[in-house]
Amino acid sequence: MIDRQALKARAKDMFLRSYWPLVGFFLIAGALGAGAAGFSSGMSFSLNFDIKNGIGEVWPMLGRLLKAVAIWSSFVGIVYTIFVGNPATVGAAKLSIKSYVGEDFGILDIFHGFRFGKYWRNVGAMALYTLFVGIGFMLFFVPGLIMALGLSQMPYLLAEYPDLSPMDAVRSSWLMMNGRKWELFVLKLSFIGWDILNGLTFGVLGVFFVNPYVALTNAGYHVALTNAPQQQ
Repeated sequence: MIDRQALKARAKDMFLRSYWPLVGFFLIAGALGAGAAGFSSGMSFSLNFDIKNGIGEVWPMLGRLLKAVAIWSSFVGIVYTIFVGNPATVGAAKLSIKSYVGEDFGILDIFHGFRFGKYWRNVGAMALYTLFVGIGFMLFFVPGLIMALGLSQMPYLLAEYPDLSPMDAVRSSWLMMNGRKWELFVLKLSFIGWDILNGLTFGVLGVFFVNPYVALTNAGYHVALTNAPQQQ
């Protein structure tokens, strides 16, 4: 069993040692990964505005325009996630690992997932992650959650092992998380108080504390998991 409290204590300590650089770098990484959410918001707004106000019935042309905006926003959001958001997740994983273990880090680590020669590998691997987790949630919430926890180590593996193939990343993450999904779930659940406070501050607390703290903790879990004996 990985010591959750020791993990979080080290994550907090390493974060506070390089507070302002990490706040800035994770803000950039978060902005890269949040682009898809913006497109999804545009889709939701267009559909809800049309449905709630009956725009399509009164002004058919405007209703069709809103539906077209929703469809286009959804498509752009998916494309953005695949080609920008997912590689940015790999970069954030690299930054988190280096920060947690005390290695020198810089702004270029954010773009680690976009490296020449490895970009398409990262795109393909994270697309598999999105596909498998999506299929899991289509079946039901619990299978989706299990799939997400089982494949949770993929960004870190892709960041650390440049020669790992997409399917090897899937298999390796699933093997590493064998018998440990509940452990990781409890770790993530332990931040629920911070998530509530972050929501009450409209995300401000997340930028200046919660997001980097959680990111380093998750990276620390991966580091500890790498050194822990494999469960059968």
